[in-house]
Formats: sequence, C-alpha cells, structure tokens
Amino acid sequence: MITCLLVSTSCERNRDVQGCMQYGCNNYDANAVIEGECYGCAQKFTLYGIYHHSPGSIPGFTISDMPEEISISDISANLTVPFVDLKFEGLKMSDDASSYQIDEIIVEEKNENGEWQFDSEFTISQNNHTDLGVVLCLDSSDSLGDDFENVKTYANQFVEDIFNITDNEAEIAVISFSTDTSMLNFQSQQYVVNNFINTREQGQYTKMYDAIQGGINLFEWTNNAFDSKAVVTFTDGKNNLSAITNYNVLTEQMKEKGIRSYTIGLRGNGDISESILDSLAVNGEYKPAESIEDLSEIFTSFSRQITDVYNVIYTRTSEYTNKEVRITILARPK
Repeated sequence: MITCLLVSTSCERNRDVQGCMQYGCNNYDANAVIEGECYGCAQKFTLYGIYHHSPGSIPGFTISDMPEEISISDISANLTVPFVDLKFEGLKMSDDASSYQIDEIIVEEKNENGEWQFDSEFTISQNNHTDLGVVLCLDSSDSLGDDFENVKTYANQFVEDIFNITDNEAEIAVISFSTDTSMLNFQSQQYVVNNFINTREQGQYTKMYDAIQGGINLFEWTNNAFDSKAVVTFTDGKNNLSAITNYNVLTEQMKEKGIRSYTIGLRGNGDISESILDSLAVNGEYKPAESIEDLSEIFTSFSRQITDVYNVIYTRTSEYTNKEVRITILARPK
C-alpha cells in the first residue's frame, strides 16, 4: 500500500504521529513512526531502460537512466518460454540522509504510439529478505585500551540487529585485526558470532588492509552465492602492518565483485586516515565516531542500510521485441 501522497519533498523528520499526518501523508501507518520520527512519506523514483530480445539471443535489460539514490548489483534474465524473468539483484535505495524502504514498484513499457502503458498481465515481485552475507572487520589494537570492551558490545549489538531484521536469514563472518588477523567464517547462528567477538584479544599493530582483503576472500571461498554482500570495517588507527600496501587494490575488487563497504573511524588520537576510509566505503558509507559511545548509533545505522536490499523480478512474455521501460519505485526514507 502507498502510505502517502506523492510529493516532491520528503516528510519532515522528528515529528510525532499527528505531526506527520499533517505533512502530506494519506492513510498514514503509525507503525512507520519509530521513536517519534516520521518515516511514513513515500517518494517517487524513476528508472529507465531498454528491454531487448531478438531471435537467437538471450533477453536482457540495459539501464539508460537511473537516479543516484538507486544502486543495483546485477541484472539477469531467465527465459522459460513463453515467459522471461528479469531479475534485478541487490537493489538498494539510499541517500546522504537515510536508506529507503520500498512500498510499491510499477513497471510500464512504451507502446507503438510512444505512450507509457501498464500491462496487468505482466507481474512484479520483490523480496527484501535477500540472501545476505556480512563480514565485520574489527580493529583490536592496543590503542583502543579499555574501550575495546565497548567495541565488542556495540559489535554484538550490530550482529543482533542484522539477525533480527532478516529473521535469521543472514550469515555473518568476523575478522579481528591487530598484529595478526583472526577469522570466523560465515555463520547463521548469532551465539557463535557473539562468542567469537567476546573472546578477541588486543595486539600492537593494525593490519586493516589484510583484514578487508580477508573479507573479500571469504566471499570468494564460500559456497553461498550471496545476493547481497557487505563488509563493515571499524578502526581507530591507520593501516601499518599489512602485506597489502595500496588500498586501491581493495576498492577495485569490491567494485568488481559487487561488495558494499561501510567504514567507521574512531577519532581522538589522530591516527585515522579519513580520506582512505572514505575511499574504502565502496557503494556504502564512511562515518566518523567522535567518541566510543557514537559507535552504537553508527552500527545501528549501518545495520539498517545493509538490510534494506531487495531482489526484484519483472515477469513478462518472451516475445521478440525492443521496448523502452519505465520503472517507478515508491519508497519511504527510514
């Protein structure tokens, strides 16, 4: 159900339920209000592309124009005559302020008269419980001091959020790094991940690049071809002991493999390189933490962004044709 009128501006944040209803929302869903914040107003995003299918070829879809708020990991086609399924994997919507929850998707094709036309016999389906894999890279260097116990607490909170939001359908791996790296492969049971985090010990140096490379490798080694892949890295220092010395090696791999990277840098002792952490946030986001207490909010924000990922399937007939397609997405900021 569309929860609000389509308007050009988003719903004003930090309003109570009644306040939100007065800011353009129709059929307002009170469940969309979390801790007094308004998440109920839908916005419209439009993606354009070309559906093409010719004799002897595999059907396909080529994007011609896509809003910057939308990213897609992969587009594929499954032909089962007389139908074809166009699958948009790892579709994510976010901007600088928030991620978006999709309410409705409408697909139209341009007819012979140049008019956009909706065909009720063609179907669209979406599922945001995608097959999600997350690697958490945790700095365990001595420079964290007693704050390392708080880091563990907030990391465990992040793990709990991921499993809760996905109804335990996600898998999480952990790599802690200091003088050495220590790795836990993908797990589907929360207590195993929490136990690994709780038993980490500190070391002197910072093998951050090697840890991120380890996360990339885990996606290569697993038998699970995740629909959505994310690496979340926390550090309070610079990389200073890795075999990998150029972070661009990591960014290129993550771009190529469709991995979303989120980075957190704890400010305070002046040792983090924020420009590098920002560059390592491929298809994701870098957030600085002014204090150790800020980690709770940042980890919560990242857990929401990582889990707001969709697989979308557009099913149409397998006729030979070349048509312009308009995909309208109605979504609410979270």
